[in-house]
Amino acid sequence: MSFVDNLVLLGSGTITIGAPHNNLRITRILKCLSELGLERFNAGLVLHVLNEQSENAELKSPFIRDSMDRWWANCIRDDYEREWIGRTISNVRIGQLGFTRQMYEKALEGRRLAGKFSNEVLGTNAYNPV
Repeated sequence: MSFVDNLVLLGSGTITIGAPHNNLRITRILKCLSELGLERFNAGLVLHVLNEQSENAELKSPFIRDSMDRWWANCIRDDYEREWIGRTISNVRIGQLGFTRQMYEKALEGRRLAGKFSNEVLGTNAYNPV
């Protein structure tokens, strides 16, 4: 496991060394954003981490992957967004999809314009349920 795998960059620019308790803090931040009416930022954070894992092989420690798969993705309250992100993560995990920065940006821009994530961002074969 590399040093970079243990880093988590928080919104304030603070870098913390990855450990399970730090991942729990991120879960709490995501839940807090939802409670404060700022849930729209949750999906961006989760998808950013997925992009780093998929395209750059960063932030891939077992602790971070487990927290993201089991907790962070499920902090999203909107059923459609939670399912879309969950399937996207699953497709990356099984090697069916490489989640690029371009896909990340298209997904967020599509959501901004249409009000929801589009399956077209991921390609026609990439969004099959796992």
